[in-house]
Amino acid sequence: MKQTKLRPIFRLNYKDDRLIKNETFMKKIRSRMLLALIFLFQCAGVLGQKIVIKEYTLVLTNVKSCQDSNIIKYTRDQKKVSIQLLDCMGKMKVTVYKGGRLIERGEYANSLDTLKTYVIKNEIGSDFKKIVVEEYFQPLRHGQWSFYNSKGSLIRTTKYEYGIELKE
Repeated sequence: MKQTKLRPIFRLNYKDDRLIKNETFMKKIRSRMLLALIFLFQCAGVLGQKIVIKEYTLVLTNVKSCQDSNIIKYTRDQKKVSIQLLDCMGKMKVTVYKGGRLIERGEYANSLDTLKTYVIKNEIGSDFKKIVVEEYFQPLRHGQWSFYNSKGSLIRTTKYEYGIELKE
C-alpha cells in the first residue's frame, strides 16, 4: 500500500516563520513584565507598612529590606529585642535579652490582615491637625516559645498557634 504525503493548505515562508517566533517571544516578554509589575506594586504597598509588635510595644517602620533583615530595638523597660525579619508582613524570629541575659525566644507568623487605626497628624508649618487612617501589620506569636529566668535557665516553654496559647 502506497502512502501519500499530505500537503499543507498554505505554506509559511521563512519571513512568516520568523514573524511568528517574534510574536511568541513578545507575548512571553509581555506576560513576564506584567507579572513583574504586579509583584512590584504589591511590594510597594507592603514596604511602606508599619509592623507593630504588641508584646514589646515596638513599632518597625521604614524597613529597607524585608527579607532577612536583622534589627535590634530596645523597649522602655530596657529589654533588647533582636529581630530577624523574614518578610514584610511580620514573619520574624525574636530573641529578647534583659541585662545581657536571654529571657525569651520564639517566632512570629505573618499578620493575618492589614489592620487600621486613627492617628492625629499635624500639618507642617501650621497648627492645623487632621485625623488619618494608618495601616499596619501586627504579627502573631507562633510555634514554640522559650522563657528563661534571670540566671539564664529555662523556666517554661509555651506553644502558640497564630497568637493563641495552646494548653499542653
